[in-house]
Amino acid sequence: MPDGDEGKGGPIGKTYIFRVIPSRIGVAFISSLMFVCSISMAVGASLIANRLDGQLTPVQRLAIIFQVLNYLFVALASMVGLYSLISILHRNAISPLSRARKACQLFCGLLLGHLPFSIASGALSIHIVFKATTRALRVGIETAERKAGSPLYWICTKTQLIKGLIVVLYLALWFLEVVALYAGTRYSAQLHSVEMIKNVEDEEAADY
Repeated sequence: MPDGDEGKGGPIGKTYIFRVIPSRIGVAFISSLMFVCSISMAVGASLIANRLDGQLTPVQRLAIIFQVLNYLFVALASMVGLYSLISILHRNAISPLSRARKACQLFCGLLLGHLPFSIASGALSIHIVFKATTRALRVGIETAERKAGSPLYWICTKTQLIKGLIVVLYLALWFLEVVALYAGTRYSAQLHSVEMIKNVEDEEAADY
């Protein structure tokens, strides 16, 4: 039986994250938050790429597009996590517990496979976009006085600030993925425990 339910008066097999938050609630909240954050980051990156389309090198543009796809993948994984919660509500479905558990395991598998790849590709993309040879940075420096009121000038003069903000956003999303992976494994263990108990009860009922 999964641990984490001692002293809380919860039902058999109920699991918690950080010993206070039910794993089911954790998966629901973190999956929703990851979905909103990843979609927002994908839209923001797309808008920035379109705004600076003429100032980016092909490699930089490709790096941004790749990260947009990366965010969309996180959004897709988040939807799988939410589906693992919703699918158990379909009482007419065949073995809803098994379906929810498999969806939760898929959710964890997607995050586990994506996280190291996301860290490596994110670090590389930040280096490519913000390296000293950025065409937008050269244009901004050369035309600082003439374009003092343009978005391009602001981006050029606030490069380090923008880079720091993007790094913080990346770290926040990676942290959410780690917590989501933890909550997902706990919830999957809970579903497995409840499913085993239900199977035993069904077998005992069939014997009578």
